[in-house]
Amino acid sequence: MATLYTVSRNVTFEDGAILSLKRSVTADKGNGELVQHQEIDEYLSLNYPEGLSRHGIKYLLEKNKPSDEPIDDDTAMEMLFEMVRMLKFPQKNSRFNSFFGFESLDAALDFKNEYGKSDDPIYKVECQHYFRTDMNWLKLGGSPLRGLMFAQNYWKGVPSESPRWECLIKFPIQIVGLAD
Repeated sequence: MATLYTVSRNVTFEDGAILSLKRSVTADKGNGELVQHQEIDEYLSLNYPEGLSRHGIKYLLEKNKPSDEPIDDDTAMEMLFEMVRMLKFPQKNSRFNSFFGFESLDAALDFKNEYGKSDDPIYKVECQHYFRTDMNWLKLGGSPLRGLMFAQNYWKGVPSESPRWECLIKFPIQIVGLAD
């Protein structure tokens, strides 16, 4: 059992809670007129049979635009990285069905200071399996080739010049409690 730390930017967890993936998700948040609910359910069942994490629900189901508007860069990056994972690293846990954390409290604090708010809690969590990779690669890279290379480096676990290691944690996860 591994002990990791996670910054909760918008959810409060109870001590001892066991977190799992969502297998049944509501797919009626404006997913576009060309795709029917049955098609969405079939796609999710085929590609994410274990279910989706909150991150996956956000990027696959909730971040929708009207059909004639482009998606934002974060969503494009998530899609690119997921396609590279599916094609080249299918044994790796998807970001869409992972929980995110850090191997040390200091790394969690660094993340909180850069991306969170001062009152975001940090929880200690326990899990059976996780994959450590450098979050510095999480960007489009300015060109399609660089974006593909960054995604490949991310899934290979290659360190950048100054790595910022994040952990993609496989569910289920147990919340131990607030970090000291």
